[in-house]
Amino acid sequence: MKPLVLDTNVVLDLLVFGDAAAQPVKQGLQDGALRWLATHAMREELARVLAYPKLAPRVAFHRGDAQAVLGDFDRHARLLEAREGLDHGLPALEQLALADFIERGAYDRHIRRSARAYRRRRDALLDALAISLPDASVSGAAAGLHVAVHVPGADEGALVAACREQGVILDGAAQHGTYGDGATLLISFAAVPDAAAGHVVELIARADGRR
Repeated sequence: MKPLVLDTNVVLDLLVFGDAAAQPVKQGLQDGALRWLATHAMREELARVLAYPKLAPRVAFHRGDAQAVLGDFDRHARLLEAREGLDHGLPALEQLALADFIERGAYDRHIRRSARAYRRRRDALLDALAISLPDASVSGAAAGLHVAVHVPGADEGALVAACREQGVILDGAAQHGTYGDGATLLISFAAVPDAAAGHVVELIARADGRR
């Protein structure tokens, strides 16, 4: 069952005017293929809109009265309970969407898929470092989204600045309170596709004056 959130204008097309463009949504709700997520505030907004002087006659013509529309809303929409007092007003729809994502197992699949992708990207980055910066060493656990690369004999501040001039945005360890000899670069591999790892490391090597 796929969750969806409907704008009030779409709800009007669906429940009042029977717009042809909204028929796939109507069919999905009837078949159980779609799960309509809404809040009490959304229902209140719909009730308010249905009472607009310019809209109320059209509602009466198509549906008889606003209560018929709200009755359909109540039958099809899954209302979320607001939790402002417990979670400082975090948006309820996003929380329910995440809960549904987890409930259907999609979150677990996403995590596994992401872990495989990040592992490939990390391995590609380490392979590229071994080729273009063979005297550099990598430290830290094979986890997270960064690698710490120690470049002996380099000036960290100057190397970080030179990397940025080459278009490679990274941090030095000193920016995070860690100091030592040479330069230690914190390189994120999360946004670096496997095929781009070699190019990124070549840019770092160029910044270090080795290419």
